[in-house]
This record gives sequence, structure tokens and C-alpha cells, in this order.
Amino acid sequence: MIFCDIQLLLGLVLYFSNNWFNQFKANPGAAMKDPVTRFFTVEHAFMMILAWILVHIGRSAVKRASTDAAKHKKMLLFFGLALLLILAAIPWPFRTEIARPSTNKTDNLRKQDGQKKRKARYINNER
Repeated sequence: MIFCDIQLLLGLVLYFSNNWFNQFKANPGAAMKDPVTRFFTVEHAFMMILAWILVHIGRSAVKRASTDAAKHKKMLLFFGLALLLILAAIPWPFRTEIARPSTNKTDNLRKQDGQKKRKARYINNER
């Protein structure tokens, strides 16, 4: 639970100290039209905060449950939903529109190789 609170605090510090919030504040309409800016300014923050709320509600609901079976059901419900939200809010590399660049040099070389091959095919088909 304390890790969720620390993660929220770090996330809020990064959100307000980076350029994402300023971009959204300056021109909300343009930010909502751009999928990357919208994801990081609205969707990611909203889903992570909602997951944090679910963890806290779930913890208090588990404490109040009378039987072990009820505790386990509430744990599965609240913490499972929170986990799904967290996994959905991560900019995974396979989510091409919002993915962060890979830091793995091998992956980057493969991507560059694939881009060169696609470009060559495009040029050959064009002629």
C-alpha cells in the first residue's frame, strides 16, 4: 500500500514538472487530438489515479470483511481491477501509437532494419 502511495507521489511530481501538463494547459483541444499527448496527459494519469483509489478502497473493504472467504473475494475484485487498470495504462512497446522507444539496442537495430526494408520495398513498388 505504501508503494502505491509513493508511486502516486512520484507520478504526480513527474506529471506537473514535465512538459505534459503545460502542453495540455496551453491548448487542451490540440492535446486531445494528438493520441500520444492525450494518453500521457489524460488517460494514463486518470487510469493510474483510479487504480490507486481502487487499492485504497479495497484495503479498507478487506479490513471490514467478516469472513476469510469475503476478504479473498474483495481482494480479488478490487486488487484485480486495479492491476488491470495499471496494465492498461502502461505504454507498452507493442502499443505502436503511444509506445516509448525501446532502450534495448538489439530491438532498435531490428526496428531500423525493418524500416529500411519497408522503405526499399516501397521504392521498388513505386518504380
